This record gives sequence, structure tokens and C-alpha cells, in this order.
Amino acid sequence: MADLPLAEGTALLDIRTKRLKLLLYAGLGLVIVDMLLSLLELVGVYDLETTENLGLVLFIVVSGLGILIVAIALVIYFCLWIYRAAANVVAADFEGFAYTPGWAVGWFFIPVANIFMPYDAMRQIWNASHGFGGHHIKDNNPLLIAWWATWIASNALGNFALQYQLSGTTPQELNMALTWGVLSGLVDLILYPIAIMMVTQINAAQQRHFRTEGVFA
Repeated sequence: MADLPLAEGTALLDIRTKRLKLLLYAGLGLVIVDMLLSLLELVGVYDLETTENLGLVLFIVVSGLGILIVAIALVIYFCLWIYRAAANVVAADFEGFAYTPGWAVGWFFIPVANIFMPYDAMRQIWNASHGFGGHHIKDNNPLLIAWWATWIASNALGNFALQYQLSGTTPQELNMALTWGVLSGLVDLILYPIAIMMVTQINAAQQRHFRTEGVFA
């Protein structure tokens, strides 16, 4: 709800931040497992299509399901987190903030626009949360730039891996799927810690400023 009082809104953001961070840590752990499995298959330690090791097959299936479940949960909960962070800025009536809570989330799902609009919304949330309004609302921050660059790279590499996995029929094409997947995992090893730092710092800024001052502008 966008119309919560600031004290309640920042308290809710604090709760969502803690839960989102747990999901991000879980996602990071599963990324490491998936990347190691892909590397082992890529170098020929095992072949999933021919192996008779049922324990290994079961582990791969369970870890794959875990990755899917955590990925879905992350998408949902990250959207909820962004909505609440933006709603708190709106409730503070912050000067220059250009997004409704709904559109701060919605731009992620609009093709082409989702390449740049979500970053703009997040940097405005970051700057407002840290007390920078007016003409400073669109200032860039190195952490946000790193987050967005790794987010774009991870999605692009993951899409390449998925395309090869779905359409690949030769060993070479399947190896390309594994290679792209490993590269996506390497980027995720950077993305997840950055995302954890980003949500932690935005939440800390809102707890510090919005709860104590109520409004900036």
C-alpha cells in the first residue's frame, strides 16, 4: 500500500529488506552450485544424458528446482521491495521524484523501456532515500551503475544459454549452452553481492532519514 504513514512504511521496508537479503543469499548459493555443476559437465567429468549415477541426477534435478523456485520468489519479492521503497519516497513528498510505486516496478516488464527506465527509477529512489532531491534526484551512483550493468549482462547471457539449451541438438550446441550458463553465473557472483549492498543501503538511508525526519522536501 502506497498510503502507509512513513513510520509504518519504513518499518515494512525494513522487514522486506531482511527477507529479500535472505533470498539473495540463497540465490547466490544456488548460483555457485549450478555453475560448478555446469563446469564439471563442460569439462567432461560427467554427462547428464548418459550417467547412471541416480544420486547425481537427483541432486541436479533438486538443485534445478531450487534455482527456479528461488528465482521466482526473488522476482516477486524484489518487486514488492521496490514498490515499498518507492511508496515511502512518495509518502515523503520528495521533490523531483518522477515515479509512482506501481511504475517503479512496472517498467521492468515493458520491452525496450526495461533497458533504462528501471535504472532511472532506482537511482531516484536511491537519491531520495539519501536526501538528494531537486536537480540531484538523477545523480548517478557507482553502486547502482554496477548493479544495473551486471543485471543487464546476467539477463543477456542467461538468455543466450536458454536459447542454446532449447534449440541445441548437437554436443557443440549443448556445450555452448553450458558455456553461456557459466558466464552468466560468473556475472551473478558479482550481481548478487551488489544487490545485497544496494537494498541494504537504501533501507538504512530510509530508516535513518524518513523515520527521524518524516520528510525531506
